[in-house]
Amino acid sequence: MKHQVVETVTLLNNEQIADNLYLATFKAPLISANANPGQFVLVETSADQYLKRPFSFFDIDKVAQTVKIYYEVKGLGTFYMSKHWKVGQQIKMQGPLGSGFIISPPYHNVVVVGGGIGIAPLKVLIDQLNAQQINFQGIFGARNKNGLTILEHFIKKDYLLSTDDGSLGQPQNVVVSLQQYLQKNKVDLIITCGPEIMMEKIKALAEAEQITYQISYENHMACGTGACMGCTKNIDGVNKKICTDGPVIQRVF
Repeated sequence: MKHQVVETVTLLNNEQIADNLYLATFKAPLISANANPGQFVLVETSADQYLKRPFSFFDIDKVAQTVKIYYEVKGLGTFYMSKHWKVGQQIKMQGPLGSGFIISPPYHNVVVVGGGIGIAPLKVLIDQLNAQQINFQGIFGARNKNGLTILEHFIKKDYLLSTDDGSLGQPQNVVVSLQQYLQKNKVDLIITCGPEIMMEKIKALAEAEQITYQISYENHMACGTGACMGCTKNIDGVNKKICTDGPVIQRVF
C-alpha cells in the first residue's frame, strides 16, 4: 500500500479477445515498478464517471514498464472503455493496491483454479510460479469456449479445461475438475479466483482436505483504500476489507 501512486498512464492497446471481453495494455512506469501478482488498480474509465473501477493485474512487465488488465463489458464504465478508449489516450490509474498472492515459503505443488472473468489475476501469478520453477497445474472453466480464449496469452501448458456447454474441454465445472485432480495428485497450495459460489466450494474442499488455500475475492469497491468500508466481507466470522486485507485472503494448514 505504501507504494501506491496516482499515475497518468498511456493506453497502448485495447484488444477485443472475445464477445464482451477485452485486454487493455498501458504504459505505466511507476505502477508497474511496484506491482505484484494479485494486487489491483483503480482506473478512471471516463471523465463523467465519478468512481474509478477496480481491475486486477493480468500482466506486469517491469522491463517494458507496462501493465495489462482483462475486463468484461458489464456496465457503463466498461462499456465506455470498450467503445471509446483510443490508443495513445491518457488515463488516470491508482495503484498498486491491496494484498496479493503469497508464494512463500516456497510451495512444491500448486493448483491454480480460475472461473470466467476470475481468470484475470491468474496469468501473472502463473508467470511468477514458472519463473520460480514451482510445479503447478492450471484448472480453468467458463460458460463456453469464448471465456477461455484469453488462455492464448498464458504460457503454454496442458491446462485442465472445462465449459458449462461442453464447447471446450470437459462438460463440467472446475470444482469437479479439482476434485478429480486431488484424487490423483499431492497438492500443498490451492489458489482460486472466480464466481463466489465456485470459490466457496473450493474453499470447503480445501478445508476438508486440509490444504492451504488463497482466494482472490472480487467485490464492488469505491475508495479502494479501506476508508469507506464498502467492500467489507464477513469471512469465517471476521469482517475483512477486501481492498486492503485482500483481495487475496489466505488460510494456512
